[in-house]
Amino acid sequence: MIENYIVVSKNIFSEGNFFDGYFIVKDGLIQKVYKKSYKKSDDSYKVFDSGENIIIPCMIDCHSFFTGYYVRKFGEDISSCNSTEDLIKKIKGKEIDGVIIAKGLQKNLKLDENIFSKDFPDDMSILLFNWDEEFAFVNKKAKEKFLFDGKDFSSEGMWKILKFVLEQKNICKEIFIDYQKLLLSKGVSFCKDMVFDDSYGLIEILKEIEENNELILKIHFMSQPVGYNFSIENAKKIESILFNSKKLKFDGYNQMVDGSVSVKEADVVDGYEDGDFCKMEIDYEKLENDAILADSNGYRFSLHGQGDGAVSKIIDIFNKCKKNENGKLVNRHAITDLEFANPNSYKKMAELGIFAEIYPQILSIYDDSNEKINLTYERVGDRYKNYWNRRKMIDEGVIVSNATDLPLVIDDLGDSIYSGCYHKFNDGISFVSENAISLEEMLTCWTINGAKNLGIDKKYGKIEDNYFADFLVLNMNPISINENTAKDLKVDKTFISGKLIK
Repeated sequence: MIENYIVVSKNIFSEGNFFDGYFIVKDGLIQKVYKKSYKKSDDSYKVFDSGENIIIPCMIDCHSFFTGYYVRKFGEDISSCNSTEDLIKKIKGKEIDGVIIAKGLQKNLKLDENIFSKDFPDDMSILLFNWDEEFAFVNKKAKEKFLFDGKDFSSEGMWKILKFVLEQKNICKEIFIDYQKLLLSKGVSFCKDMVFDDSYGLIEILKEIEENNELILKIHFMSQPVGYNFSIENAKKIESILFNSKKLKFDGYNQMVDGSVSVKEADVVDGYEDGDFCKMEIDYEKLENDAILADSNGYRFSLHGQGDGAVSKIIDIFNKCKKNENGKLVNRHAITDLEFANPNSYKKMAELGIFAEIYPQILSIYDDSNEKINLTYERVGDRYKNYWNRRKMIDEGVIVSNATDLPLVIDDLGDSIYSGCYHKFNDGISFVSENAISLEEMLTCWTINGAKNLGIDKKYGKIEDNYFADFLVLNMNPISINENTAKDLKVDKTFISGKLIK
């Protein structure tokens, strides 16, 4: 595609609305938008006409983990190994600095320390993962080296492993380039990515990719303390590395608060139906101290809350942060997930200007919808109506932005519409459909609301004059999208700064 051209569509979407029109792209920017039907003229611009197919700004993912994606791609693939003999043959000679990491371990293989004693030295660390089912074989040496027991797959439980794989610079570069291609093919041009502590070298790797003119994806980073305590120094260190970057920026901090309702790790105000309360011990005082310290230093904070008790307490924490003359938070603090929040919390979120970061594809992760629905009833009874209530968030004026928690799911616009606009599981079963949102609202959450979350809405997130020409051409028109066709919606073309990427 040439650099200067006219883009035409019967269905251009921007900031909540579709319109029939066209826009001029020049030198990577949207020079002028016209909300009227295009008529051929004798000007020198070439014309790209998408007909009735939708054109939207590029998507923005407000909560992703490249590190989580990377560690799952790292190491030898042993999924085809049906015997210990095959396994040993596959991983032999694949060590890096005395460590063997492999993925795809089959559950039926019976492994113990003795199996590897003949073929590997005693000081070899061996970690064999099955990421889909979250189990692993970890030998004694690896347990000592990485403090990982093969059971705790949280970032806190695996931080030494994450640090090790990120130290493998060339492998990380190669996998990131593939990751970048994947996200661009899905229509994502910006993401807010969670790094751990000081990023364990990831920031430096991506900066080098940028300096080599290989970086297209634009990334804002949030530091999540897992191996070390919360530290303002991590922010200063990352900012010093990125001070002259045009595509990488440090934004603030992220911390986990509670867990899922399903496993009784969500902080639920009135407890669970069987009388139990949250199984986790949550240090709200420490979370508050960290958030206020970050806020006082000009950094934003996102707190990952799922239960109604956690969300309410997070709002109380943010209410103590700096506000402007209108009573809105000065820094762009956010609550991520909001699985089971009290609808009354959303009004206060809107008043303070707290962003919501939701997972619109969340229903797609459950293989058995009946199991999930029945478990929800079992846990919270009639309160199930508060589950994933994005409808109430938007009605109360909360700025709702979309996220994936990638690698939990990979960004997929059609899937997000099927799950988020029709509230259906993959098997077609609907759940709390009254909490769903419209197609236009879903596209808004992916575009301008994501831009507002990242503080880039003056130049990204809209099809508007003088905005960057980051936009997508989809393969369908709005009228053809319904609960039966939503999953067929795909990104046909991705343009970044006016250049065709996909």
